[in-house]
Amino acid sequence: MTLVAPAPAHGLRDTAESAQEAPDLDAPGRRLVRAFLAGESPADALPEPLWGPIGREVFERTYAREVEGGRRESWAETCRRVVAGSLSYIDRSLWLPDEDVELFQLLYRFGAVPAGRHLWVTGTSSSHMSHNCWASGHGQRPSDHMRYLAARLFEGGGVGANYSADLMSHLPPVLGVIELAITCSLD
Repeated sequence: MTLVAPAPAHGLRDTAESAQEAPDLDAPGRRLVRAFLAGESPADALPEPLWGPIGREVFERTYAREVEGGRRESWAETCRRVVAGSLSYIDRSLWLPDEDVELFQLLYRFGAVPAGRHLWVTGTSSSHMSHNCWASGHGQRPSDHMRYLAARLFEGGGVGANYSADLMSHLPPVLGVIELAITCSLD
């Protein structure tokens, strides 16, 4: 499966695209990213990503790792580390053409962003710690499920669960009143 980046490329593409290439990336954009991924071009050669109102602050505070000289890595360097770390789990012969370039562009442009724990450890000597994704099953009581789910979340893992009716039908009904309020704002 080929990943295709969304919408405008923030300076990493133009309108000159060949029929052989994915429609979201042009040759100059690919060359620029390839050079950066190979360590042949500095991070500041890439256009600045379009940060949200607090995105840069959250990234720099939470996910930017310290690199040589005591400075913090840039978003581009984090993306390169995460892409290289993610692809290191796959034999290079199984990569799609330009898979590293496409993954980098998706991440760099915020078209696909992994869980924060992956931004922090993937591509480091602590990468083994990113293997903390869980699936929460169901026991005899709803509390069994919730206990397991809470424990994994408190440990810093990510938890998925299947709430299909056929899996839930054996559980007793949850009794009590639940108040739910959803507030939507354009701000």
